[in-house]
Amino acid sequence: MKHICTILLLTLYTTGYAQDLKVKVADVGAGLCTIIEIPNPSDGTDPFYMLYDVGAGCRDDIQQMIPSDQPIDLMVLSHNDSDHISNADEILEVYEVRKILWSGFERPGIFTYEVVNEAISAEEDAEVINLGSTSLPIGSTWIFGDTYVTFVAGFNVPPESWGFSPSDASEYRNAGSIVMRVVHKGSSLLLVGDMIGRLENDASFPEDSVVAAEAYVINNSGAVPIDSDILVASHHGGNDGSSVPFIQAVRPEYVIFPSGSRDTYGHPRATVAQRFLDFGVDINKIFRTDREDDETHPGHWEPNGDTGVNDRSGDDSVIITISEVGVISVRYEN
Repeated sequence: MKHICTILLLTLYTTGYAQDLKVKVADVGAGLCTIIEIPNPSDGTDPFYMLYDVGAGCRDDIQQMIPSDQPIDLMVLSHNDSDHISNADEILEVYEVRKILWSGFERPGIFTYEVVNEAISAEEDAEVINLGSTSLPIGSTWIFGDTYVTFVAGFNVPPESWGFSPSDASEYRNAGSIVMRVVHKGSSLLLVGDMIGRLENDASFPEDSVVAAEAYVINNSGAVPIDSDILVASHHGGNDGSSVPFIQAVRPEYVIFPSGSRDTYGHPRATVAQRFLDFGVDINKIFRTDREDDETHPGHWEPNGDTGVNDRSGDDSVIITISEVGVISVRYEN
């Protein structure tokens, strides 16, 4: 199916100032929190702000980066797992949030979901795009100054043709994750939540195959590009994403694993990191929010060997800068 790119012109200015786009992938432990400061060329002072997922512990990082009297122009919640949405109600209480994009996947009886759902439902001034009730064409783009933010994919529930059952609750929610691409001065960042591209529990799944959301965005990449300089890897580096065909289509130069400390799952997985290395990503351009963590899971990626370190939250946030001429810098905050 051919998709026509829809452009939603929120703000478009022509006067330029020497400013950078700044992104913080906050180390919130087992979760995802991405804070984006977008330069405003209209006056060179008050920037635009965007959030992509607000997992537990995100509030402090947001308040350090965004003054409480400044609005948040766009908040995207990739899917309704607690480690991606748990601070949303507190953010809505402190800040004016102008636009909220979320899947709207219903999780009755789950405390975090119910609190966040109530907070979003109570919003009177924000424009809320709930994919359960609003059809948003892929390719829909918001323009903030010289920065383009594009809706690449996302679902209230995954298409039946993908074969995921509601009884497989985690996979079912992850598969519909909202994917966004941010382009500033020709350089790009891809945010994919917990999107799925592999069948992790199928031992016979071919290494070079791709399914579900990753196949979907690859198939539509002619109309909605996904090639990106920086990739915040899916599902904290889980082996149900980052398939070989997806990596080949995105062609990232930098990869970030928002992995936190996850002894139970061993994120990021060694097999996932190896796929990026095999593609040609420089190991020095792979960043992680659990730097030097020594986990007990046998599949955990430990390029430095046994470090004897039990990683803590808050010390391995990753800072991305895209300059006014598109030059990329990625580093650890500390």
